Amino acid sequence: MHFGRGVIFLVIVVAIQAQEEVIVKISNGPIRGVQSGKIFSFKGIPYAEPPVGEKRFEPVEINREKWSEVRDATEYGSMCIQMSHFTYADDAKIQGDEDCLTINIFTTSLDIGKRLPVFVFIHGGAFMFGEGALFEPVRLLEEQDAVFATINYRVGAMGFLSTEDEVVPGNMGLKDQVIALKWIKENIHLFGGDPTSVTLTGLSAGGASVHLHYFSQQSTGLFHRGFSQSGCALNPWVLAENSKSKVTTIAVKLGCPVRDNTKMIQCLKSKPADKVVQGARLFMPWLYNPFSPFGVVIEKKGSRPFLTEHPEDLMRTGKVAQLPWIVSLTDSEGLYPVGDFVNPPSKLEELNEKWNELAPALLDFQGTVAEKDQETVAQIVRQFYLKKEEINEDTVPKLTNIFSDRLFDSGISLSARIHGQKIQSPVYLVYYTYQAIYGVHHAFAPEFEFKGAGHGDEVLIMYKTPIRAEPLTVDEEEIVKLYADFLISFATEERPKMGKVSLIPVDGKEIHMPVLHIKNPKNITIERTIGFGNEKFWYSLPIAEYTKWNAHNAPKKPSQRTEL
Repeated sequence: MHFGRGVIFLVIVVAIQAQEEVIVKISNGPIRGVQSGKIFSFKGIPYAEPPVGEKRFEPVEINREKWSEVRDATEYGSMCIQMSHFTYADDAKIQGDEDCLTINIFTTSLDIGKRLPVFVFIHGGAFMFGEGALFEPVRLLEEQDAVFATINYRVGAMGFLSTEDEVVPGNMGLKDQVIALKWIKENIHLFGGDPTSVTLTGLSAGGASVHLHYFSQQSTGLFHRGFSQSGCALNPWVLAENSKSKVTTIAVKLGCPVRDNTKMIQCLKSKPADKVVQGARLFMPWLYNPFSPFGVVIEKKGSRPFLTEHPEDLMRTGKVAQLPWIVSLTDSEGLYPVGDFVNPPSKLEELNEKWNELAPALLDFQGTVAEKDQETVAQIVRQFYLKKEEINEDTVPKLTNIFSDRLFDSGISLSARIHGQKIQSPVYLVYYTYQAIYGVHHAFAPEFEFKGAGHGDEVLIMYKTPIRAEPLTVDEEEIVKLYADFLISFATEERPKMGKVSLIPVDGKEIHMPVLHIKNPKNITIERTIGFGNEKFWYSLPIAEYTKWNAHNAPKKPSQRTEL
């Protein structure tokens, strides 16, 4: 026993000694980070003005604060204030702070002459939750020399509330990301990075954010490549509906006047932040769904809009940054949120019984299908995927297909196709089907036997994260090496490659799109696909997201639809 304690003590001492303090002087002043092995890290650097007080719901600028004493940058800053995903009660747990706009830098060199490729990882979380600290790129940096940045940006009501006019145009969280990119352009050379080689990467809402930067003039010149994993601008949960109505509902709940938007927002700025954030529960009728009640808006007014038109309109008219883009998806994206539906099984029973009532919210068409048609659309969807089967543990794979197709796959497939048709810069499609031993869905139901590669499976392998405690398998370690090389290839070469396989850009003139299919570390091929997500089915429904480009008739009852 005594010997065991000595070994533990020795390991702790060695671990501490392995980390050395390092100082870098950024434009604000000196900061202290640490070196561990080949990796230097600097955490919790305030990149923007604190969005507090009168700055709540407002865009902020780069942090120009000056200091002469060395400032500690060895610990992460606070996450942005948000509602916990694991609490469904009306008094949902609130965590984080309003003063939260920090950036974390990881690099393999502090030589300003190195000019290493820079990667910015934008965290996911449905624009409602998450933080940069959840994803550390140390595994990738053990394989390749580069600079990585992870960021916090405002989420939920604090980041995406909108009055749909000049009072609060919206998209504060996306504008935070722009400020972070401006900070990177000014400072990243001090960490050995090349400010002209900035590749945006992100998962889920982070992937959608990457895509959205292609449509914003505010982001022009701030990045040169983009890689969206499991999320894009055409996913239905990205754009929020009825934003003004939601603000008004929260204001009434908190006792604020609602007839004048300016007075309403001034009142909301004076209310406790946790009460404002907690207001999202008013728009989630079942569990944490729909998971993005606050999201991106098309800014109708305001002096510095981030997004002025619908992303599909911008794509189809070629108003997109002419920069290479990769978009990827897995074969079972819908395991988020379905993973939350299986534990306990009574949730599946409730969903089966109340499908017509819950489906419009869960599948995000409550705000885009006429109320009189919502039940019919829900029935059409159920019969298309389940026929006459019940929703239970045996049909979870089919239920997963519904959520995969609607919430992720169809939008990703359509985006890749339109980019290939309308944009000169190359777009590449990646399909990942290697099932990890642990995914996001296991956080909700650790004992359930899920099938397929879930939402974010490869990201939880690439990055060190507290979401996954399990060590990597030998094959997963090989996945890390492949993705590390892949990212460097994409950032620095004309045509990226995964292992020995070069990607082929989507050609809008061809019916079938080339896709890089990652089946496992030793089986990576180029295949051809007409698309993903049952696009034709989903775009045949009377969902207002598609009305400009797809003509609709009134929905017919399932029994009248011969193709079903």
